[in-house]
Amino acid sequence: EDSDTCSPTPPTSPASYLTSSTSSSKPTYDDPDFPPLSLEVMCEAIDLIKEKSVKNELSRYGSPTTGSLADCRKRLKKAVKKGFQKLASALLLPKSQPAEPECITHAIETLDRSILDLQARISTQQSVLQTLALYNDNQKAKPPASPSVSKELNSVDRRLEKIEDLLNSIKESQDESAAMFTKINADAKQIRSDTTETKERIRSSQSAKKNSQKPARASHVQPHRQNTERGRSSEQRTKRKKNILLLHDSQLNDFKPESFSQAFSIEKFKAGSYSDLANKHMREVISKPSIDGYVLQLGVNDYRYHTTDESMEKAIEDSKTCINKLLETSSAKVCVMLPTPTPGGILSDRTEKYVKQLTDHITLKRQSGDLWKRLFTVNNLASFSQALKKLQPSSDAPNPLKSDMLHVSEYGLKKLCLNMKFGLYRSFGIKSPRKQVPAEP
Repeated sequence: EDSDTCSPTPPTSPASYLTSSTSSSKPTYDDPDFPPLSLEVMCEAIDLIKEKSVKNELSRYGSPTTGSLADCRKRLKKAVKKGFQKLASALLLPKSQPAEPECITHAIETLDRSILDLQARISTQQSVLQTLALYNDNQKAKPPASPSVSKELNSVDRRLEKIEDLLNSIKESQDESAAMFTKINADAKQIRSDTTETKERIRSSQSAKKNSQKPARASHVQPHRQNTERGRSSEQRTKRKKNILLLHDSQLNDFKPESFSQAFSIEKFKAGSYSDLANKHMREVISKPSIDGYVLQLGVNDYRYHTTDESMEKAIEDSKTCINKLLETSSAKVCVMLPTPTPGGILSDRTEKYVKQLTDHITLKRQSGDLWKRLFTVNNLASFSQALKKLQPSSDAPNPLKSDMLHVSEYGLKKLCLNMKFGLYRSFGIKSPRKQVPAEP
């Protein structure tokens, strides 16, 4: 055995032991008493010899995994060297047995490569261990994080927590919204179903009503012309009456709606003047439902108390404002009753001036759009003036005005109602057998 040194000399290859012996003792294959062995038999024999030799030498020199790395290397080299020697001596076959040196040499070279591979693995493990040790030393020597960095990290953590809370709240609100939408959809479906049921009920009731009316109508049909005309006249009587809202002053306090035409249903509303209508009563007036037409018997009280031009201008503006408001906020017809005449003095001139300016405004208004179908006037000034001219100091003709020459008398009220009736007939396109009074379009 070699002495224990840190750098032992490498073992001599087993091929060196084979050169002299094999050259002198190699039998010839021509000898019939010694036939050659097969390659498989030779490999099995070599493996058995290697395994037994290595195990024996390791048991003699100790395990290669204990002690320091240098000691393990020494013991392993000693064991391999001893194994080579035994293998070389064992492979020196006697003269009676043939040998194949090429196979044995190949096996030895394989064993050398295995030893070199084992050495490379050991060196790799050593480098890994050194790297780990160096990393541990660097980690220990690394200075701790500065307080500012730690503060920033804490602030980032707090911001992340706030963001998480915000996301959770958003998710909760989304869940609530989804639940609300689901409830709304359910309510909408219920409303649709209820509406459908209601429509079906209405249709069924209408169909039942039509079926019940068919035999009644058939029973009224007569072959005679006289009965047919009676049926038509009865149908005309049963037509729906037009709902009229009469906005008036004190001149129509004694007007009785029930004695008016059967084609209209009159509702009285005392507004007093255009100024009061615009500033006090307009919201109440336009909120009334199912109005087919408005009749305006106003205007005198807007200009008779003051004689200045400013008061006249204000009266005209208030009248225009009320008429335009009624046209804009509804689809009803508007029939403007112009004031009755006031004979004598300044008031008569102011009445004529007011009537002229208001008539000009209405005429211009009717030229825009389809307002010619909705806006109408009744000229009481002309008809009452003719009645006043017929009066003689000794005649018994009735006076349409009272003694104050401002309010209408009983005869004047009838005349005023007749003018209003003709104005409504013209507004709604209803034909009248009587001759209508002169009126502005």
